Amino acid sequence: MVDDLHAALNAGPIPGPYVLVGHSLGGIEARLYAQRWPKEVVGMVLVDTASAGEGLIDENQPGYDEVIGGESYAADMLHCAFLVADGPLEPSRPEYNDCSSASALPSDTPTAFRKAWPQFFTAYYFADKVSLMSSVYTHRYDSVDHRRLGAMPLVVLSIENAWNNGTRAGARFNRSYSKVWTALQQGLAHLSTRGVHRIIKDSGHHIQLDKPQAVIDAVDEVLRQLHTGAKP
Repeated sequence: MVDDLHAALNAGPIPGPYVLVGHSLGGIEARLYAQRWPKEVVGMVLVDTASAGEGLIDENQPGYDEVIGGESYAADMLHCAFLVADGPLEPSRPEYNDCSSASALPSDTPTAFRKAWPQFFTAYYFADKVSLMSSVYTHRYDSVDHRRLGAMPLVVLSIENAWNNGTRAGARFNRSYSKVWTALQQGLAHLSTRGVHRIIKDSGHHIQLDKPQAVIDAVDEVLRQLHTGAKP
């Protein structure tokens, strides 16, 4: 993913340096990009992003297997891959929301975009997602969680409740993991001497959809610091 992004920016050509905005697993990719090409990255916004070995941390929490075990996740994604092998799912199919993430789209999403949305979720997409997510069950990229970013403008946004799917197991997992998740986010903010961490209340994992202004404000803040040299 990081190599593809680097190649795309160079082929564009889209001149740097860049402010990288990474959501979830994209936050690992943003930090890995900065590790490989440090002169190209001057600012960063991490949106409820994962730690490099998140899966290994998850497994130590009570109730993890009942809520979102790695095996069940892989099975769900591969099931979707088989379902879409012959083309996008029709909205009438019961699996439509789960496999196309249609339920995550804002209510005011234009009809044309909503109609085209399922076309992005191909069999290759789901198979690759299993491969990609497996990386958080290794220590391969742990170095990006410890690499200092100097005085780089950095804003880390995270949610208040890390996981709550409305079940008893989910509530039990959330009580334990939310504290761990917040601590991980604070640790990421400390990678830069100018890093700040903000908890965005009343938002789910997709802060850019639930509270888009919070992400916009964070990007503007980083750009302001770069232009004026001001501290947060």
